[in-house]
Amino acid sequence: MIKKIFILFLLMICVSLTFNVDCAFSKAGGGKSFGSAGTHSYSGGNKYVAPNLNTPKPTSPTNPTINQNQPSFLRNFLGGIAGALAGIALFSMFGSLFGFSGPNSSVAGLFLIIILGILVVYLINFFSKRRTSQENVYNREATGEGYKTSSYSNTDSTQGVALGSVQAKMDVDNGLREIEKLFPSFSEEELRPKIKDMFLNIQKAWSEKNIGGLKNLITDEMLLNFQKQIEELNSNGTTNIVENISVKRMELVDAWMERESIYATYKIEATMSDYDVDSNGSIVRGDKDRAVDFQELWSFVSRDSVKWELSAINQI
Repeated sequence: MIKKIFILFLLMICVSLTFNVDCAFSKAGGGKSFGSAGTHSYSGGNKYVAPNLNTPKPTSPTNPTINQNQPSFLRNFLGGIAGALAGIALFSMFGSLFGFSGPNSSVAGLFLIIILGILVVYLINFFSKRRTSQENVYNREATGEGYKTSSYSNTDSTQGVALGSVQAKMDVDNGLREIEKLFPSFSEEELRPKIKDMFLNIQKAWSEKNIGGLKNLITDEMLLNFQKQIEELNSNGTTNIVENISVKRMELVDAWMERESIYATYKIEATMSDYDVDSNGSIVRGDKDRAVDFQELWSFVSRDSVKWELSAINQI
């Protein structure tokens, strides 16, 4: 009996730890998705292109006669009794899976169902956050002017296109050709090392909490987000240190023209030491001597193909 209760206790601890696990690393941007890449957004390894939100959406007719009949008190009472009996039976069934019997099986089953319910809620919340960046872009664009999407894009705004797929690579090639038509001097081969330098300089400025150093590297929207995150670190009395950065791979996964601006999104894979220190320099999170791997999507924007700014960071 004691052994069985101990097993249930361990399960509860596992669930508790699941909810309190920190992000494996913070780095520039705090490991979050934010910013704007025009009408393009990314979620779950897919690219989405927002539709023209000025087009009225069809609405479903409502039937005022539906759900007008209210259930009687007796019906509610009998339904409650039936639900309680079904719950007890369900709790007993789950409890019996762990070898409990009698009244103990119902209690054990209740604990198991609570644990499973918490895990389900956590998973739903986790996967819903992965689509936050896409929804945020749609909401931002809904308040702006009409879209001027690139003529080459055939991306399905609902299903999206997997980054790295044949369709996505065709979109990149077509986007680069369109950019080169308007800016003959543009070269993606020359842009790539510039983007790498920007990535390293942004990480350095973030680690130093150097807002002035960020101003010429990121858009105003990104600057506000970085400032807010740095203020949160200051309020906690901590500093996020990123060092020993090594960029292992950079891949151009999206490129297009929009509203007389050039956009380019790179998938960046890198390793770095990532840890937090307090005001005394003591490490409060992470490990200075352990490098962590990560990959993110960094989107950049330019109006002249010469000066580029970071406009969005998206998690993969």
